[in-house]
Amino acid sequence: MKICALCGENIQKQDETVEHVPPKLFYPKSLRPTIMEPFWTVPSHRKCNEEYRLDEEYFYYFLMPLVINENSEMGKVLLDDLRERRKNPQTASIIKWLLSEMKPETSSGIILPPSIRAFDVNIVRVQNVTLKISQCIYFKEHGKFLPKLACKHCELFEKIEGLQPLYRVILEHIAPVSIAPNVFNYRYICLDGLHLLGLMFWGGYMFCLAFDDPEGKK
Repeated sequence: MKICALCGENIQKQDETVEHVPPKLFYPKSLRPTIMEPFWTVPSHRKCNEEYRLDEEYFYYFLMPLVINENSEMGKVLLDDLRERRKNPQTASIIKWLLSEMKPETSSGIILPPSIRAFDVNIVRVQNVTLKISQCIYFKEHGKFLPKLACKHCELFEKIEGLQPLYRVILEHIAPVSIAPNVFNYRYICLDGLHLLGLMFWGGYMFCLAFDDPEGKK
């Protein structure tokens, strides 16, 4: 019997589905025909899979400005994808809400230029998605469940130059794994029982995470 990569429990046949790593939503539709390898998937319960859907949409749309700032070429692809997705009423409502969250001044009261808007990202929702993707990668690598509680550190880096020394070692010495590097790639290593992950999204920003070994092996 298979176990769920997201909760670690056994999956009954009628409850079985697959979780894409990263979510299929993250692949702009215009790029999908160019991806020759199958999408990565891991087993999950339908309920566990569905629990993240809204957070994944939030992650994709609210962090898109970071990509536009750091990778203008990929940012254009994402914007084109966003325009195409607006034809879906549900996506259109999300975009409308996103625009309503953008303010002409910062939370401290600083008035911004007309072309710049400020918004506060819900870090809990963003971390939910980042941790879920990390769980899936660990399952992909080991075929075992990684509890979220094993996470000791999760940080977003908008600039590669800002990476902490340990994560810079990963970036410089561990080859990235990907089926579409311009969309997503990851670097993974286990050092003395500490599992380190670097997740690069759309060539625009990187999340770095550290997990204790779930089996307590040092």
